[in-house]
Amino acid sequence: TGERIKTGDLVIGLPSSGLHTNGYSLARKVFFDIGKLNVEDTFLGLQKSVGMTLLEPHINYTNHISYLIKKGISIHGIAHITGGGLLENIPRILPNKCAAVLKKDSWPTLDVFTSIQSIGDIAENEMYRTFNMGIGLVLIVDESKKEKLISFIGRDNCNSIGVVVNDLHRHRLAYYLFILIGVFVKNKTFKKDGLTSVLRAFKRKDLEFISSQIKVHFSIQWKWPFRYLWIIRKRFVK
Repeated sequence: TGERIKTGDLVIGLPSSGLHTNGYSLARKVFFDIGKLNVEDTFLGLQKSVGMTLLEPHINYTNHISYLIKKGISIHGIAHITGGGLLENIPRILPNKCAAVLKKDSWPTLDVFTSIQSIGDIAENEMYRTFNMGIGLVLIVDESKKEKLISFIGRDNCNSIGVVVNDLHRHRLAYYLFILIGVFVKNKTFKKDGLTSVLRAFKRKDLEFISSQIKVHFSIQWKWPFRYLWIIRKRFVK
């Protein structure tokens, strides 16, 4: 249920073998409609044909979990990375006041995802929201259990990909950053409409709206700083 997850816990990622069970509609559109490929074709970077890549079997993680439990590893949370990708599945197990920060270059991305993004010209955020991006299962454990867990599963079968943090600071930072930018922008329309709307959003505890306002008024993409990917809850902490 994730009730034991706390600040400082580590996020361990178990690799996927491919698309697993999600993202097939978009993958088919990219390969067959946009890329004009057929099932026998091999796109640059793919080790198998498109057809065989899409048919790659889903990894069964039952043995991994059973073995860890048998060895006495206390798992605080488990997230199966299916529809919604990393961005939507990890927050579902996080308790209030917790968020997870993932370091994007801490695990290898499979060629199939690189190919899909390249052919379809898909935004990075959408890729992480649709596909597992090479991580099929996420385990959240106490930091002290990291080395034992990795030794039991094997370094080739898991990666330490992030950490659990307190998300209150993150929400406040986004709000104050928006206000600070507004002070230095000379566009009076922005100051009047933008700041008014974001103040109302802050009262509603709507971080997504605040982020969208930054995009609308500055026509920029929301960049994840320092190659880190924030997995945040959809509501503010009271």
